[in-house]
Amino acid sequence: MNNFKPRAYSINDLYEWYKKEPSQLILNPKFQRRSVWSSQSRSYLINTILLGLPLPLVFIRNTTDISTKKTNREVVDGQQRLRAIFDFIDNGFVLRLVENEEYGGKLFSELPDDIQSSFLKYELSVNVLEDIDDKDILDIFARLNSYGITLNKQELLNAKYFGYFKQLSYYLGFTFTRFWEKNKIFSNASIMRMKEVELVSNLLVAMLDGIQDLSQIEKYYDLYDEKFIGRKKIEKQFKETIDYISSLFDSDLSNTRYKSSALFYSLFIIIFHQNYTVKGFTSKNKKLTKDDFPKIRTALSEIENILGKKVGLTSNERDFQISCSKSTGDKTQRIIRCNFMASIINKYLGI
Repeated sequence: MNNFKPRAYSINDLYEWYKKEPSQLILNPKFQRRSVWSSQSRSYLINTILLGLPLPLVFIRNTTDISTKKTNREVVDGQQRLRAIFDFIDNGFVLRLVENEEYGGKLFSELPDDIQSSFLKYELSVNVLEDIDDKDILDIFARLNSYGITLNKQELLNAKYFGYFKQLSYYLGFTFTRFWEKNKIFSNASIMRMKEVELVSNLLVAMLDGIQDLSQIEKYYDLYDEKFIGRKKIEKQFKETIDYISSLFDSDLSNTRYKSSALFYSLFIIIFHQNYTVKGFTSKNKKLTKDDFPKIRTALSEIENILGKKVGLTSNERDFQISCSKSTGDKTQRIIRCNFMASIINKYLGI
């Protein structure tokens, strides 16, 4: 399509077109949805710009009025993003503290001059559609939407929440990207679909409130959206637990059964419980050191052997096997799995 052209425009360029009388940038043409963004979404967008991170493409249709020699611009995709940006410039809302601790609570006019300047210079990637009629516009978006994939539960949470719990989950997920990949806990494709963030979220929930169902994650995204007291402590404990597990396996879980997310979840909970205590988890515990590595490794080897057993299983071993293969996100199965593994580990630790 020869009349389909990629461009880059600064926010200031777009804002000037929008504020002209009459406006040269129309934000609400007939094929646009009404603005439905939440205040959290708008603030998150603004902070993305302040951080200098990229945003999705904006689509603008240009039509030229031959008689006046003026170009009219209609936003055919990106209206909500641009409306949020322009409202922020016009002091329509403040940046949330949860997004940006330095500039949270400030209007655009209250930001330092250099930050305002950088914001206005930020360039948006725009696809310009030159003199294309409505029928072709609708055809373009029908084609774009046909390539989409159904969002999974974690991706839906990502689109809905923007606060402290989400930020900590994503930060820790991204921080340990190399760990997930190297140990084959998640593939690149799974990471692209945010599966590592889902696991981190589940682990954070257990650290905060004990072992829960997978279905309870959203409750904590909502509960700790605006306020999350003690998040720095939780972050530190999470990192220390991952580091201990990594050292325990000499940085390689990839050849063990513990690379499965269900068993890794249980292993993390047990190691965390030994050092910090998990609410409602009644297993005995003690502060772990590197001196405990040999005993824990022996226990974990025994657990792997039990998972491989076909005959002569005790009822507890059979229940454990089932808990590792069915409904792995169910609270009851998680508790069975964690209790069994903890009993083996504690046997070797002598507690």
